[in-house]
Amino acid sequence: MIIPDHVEKNARLYSNKTAIIFEDRRCTFDELEERVYRLSNGLLGLGVVKGDRVAIIQDNCFEYPELYYGIGKAGAIITPLNYRLTGSELAYLLNHSEANTLIIGKDFIETIKSFLPELKFIKNYVCIGGKPEGMINYDELLSCSFTKNPGQKVQSDDVASLIYTGGTTGRPKGVILTHKNWMANATTNIVEWKLQSGEIDLIVTPLFHVGSSWPLFANFIMGNTEIILKRVDIENLLRTVERERVTTTLWISPVVKQVINYPDLGKYDLSSLKLVITGGAPSSEYQLRKLIEVTKCRLMTGSGQTETGWTTKICVNDHLDNPERVLSVGTDAYKMEIRVVDDHDRDVAAGEVGELITRGDGVMQGYWKMPEETAQAMRGGWHHTGDLVRIDEEGYITYVDRKKDMIKTGGENVFSQEVEEILCKNKAVLEAGVIGIPDEKWGEAIKALIVLRPGEKATEEELIAHCKKHIAGFKCPKSVEFLESFPRTGLGKIAKNVLRDEYWKGYERKVH
Repeated sequence: MIIPDHVEKNARLYSNKTAIIFEDRRCTFDELEERVYRLSNGLLGLGVVKGDRVAIIQDNCFEYPELYYGIGKAGAIITPLNYRLTGSELAYLLNHSEANTLIIGKDFIETIKSFLPELKFIKNYVCIGGKPEGMINYDELLSCSFTKNPGQKVQSDDVASLIYTGGTTGRPKGVILTHKNWMANATTNIVEWKLQSGEIDLIVTPLFHVGSSWPLFANFIMGNTEIILKRVDIENLLRTVERERVTTTLWISPVVKQVINYPDLGKYDLSSLKLVITGGAPSSEYQLRKLIEVTKCRLMTGSGQTETGWTTKICVNDHLDNPERVLSVGTDAYKMEIRVVDDHDRDVAAGEVGELITRGDGVMQGYWKMPEETAQAMRGGWHHTGDLVRIDEEGYITYVDRKKDMIKTGGENVFSQEVEEILCKNKAVLEAGVIGIPDEKWGEAIKALIVLRPGEKATEEELIAHCKKHIAGFKCPKSVEFLESFPRTGLGKIAKNVLRDEYWKGYERKVH
């Protein structure tokens, strides 16, 4: 059984149950099945065949879940793209994927007009919410298509999706995931999150990212209702939890920060929440404890990647008496194996820093049209995550830094996250991004980029002095710069590659 097969199962078992809620639109599982079949048959009618890439440029919408299932039922490969990218970036991904069909929201038509002549493979343009010249209206495509199962033979080893990474080092890489990978990741999440039938799940992060498709697949296997927000708006998020009696949700770390700092948080009834899952980037001990305090629910965190699915897990509530464990991302998740190794892929001792590597049924098949990168990442049969971590004697993992973000200064290794945590303990600092910049004497000098809290002030000298009170001098920033905001990846992480690029032009930076 593959994940799109659950469309039929849910229509049979829960025909009149609400499947999707988006703003003022709702549909039952029975209605979802019909829409998925219409989409599949519509794509086949356009000439899409098994294995073709169908790309999407659209923000969260009512139709997005049926895109995952309908494209999968047709045997095609869903290729969701980050709608926040520039025109040239999107053109590169569309050409690199060799997608022959593009499904695009009407709000992004102007974005693609500038690069339409550059597209080499697109034959079909389908527009959600509009009908520009030369494009097919999405609803019209569905309305004139059959409501029966398209009957495509799709196997678990067939490729289901091509999802591009954030591109924090060089060009984005297309991660190849099969239906078996999807199913394995969904099963892991059901087990580790302890999902039950009857949950009402809330998706707040972009559906082009696995951080939203993971809970979507897991909850639909269980026949649960999915509520989708178009964008992150904390007031709307809290209002939705209260109104719809949401029980489960995944909040990336920037959302956690916004929720716990929301001034009118106490106005909303969050008592329905049973589980909040966090991820995307590490949260501080204060943030995790505060989140448990305000939601009074179970808090799961862990680590994972587009390439691997959910890799490690921990229920933070079970470790509140141990500050080190609160900051851990846990132990190996269901049906996942993990190791922590040195640069020669030898296991490191407990307490030492090494790279987290993993294997399991959820791990990708490789990078699209990148055999060398695939071989390097998958050497020895283990996926090398690029995450630097510590492992304790009981197998608990604590995140240290991304391998590419570690700073080598004067022969010493400095982990950017450690410095960022110290900076964020200053009451004036809202967020910090620490990078290494070229330096003739030290190789790399530590630079802190800071976003201050509204109404707060701080100087470069004050923040450097603050750091010197808490960490060794060689770890302290040599310079501080203040920003209004940070560039972000698709999942809301600080895009450190963008921060570094300004300083490394004309230099070659080695990843340590």
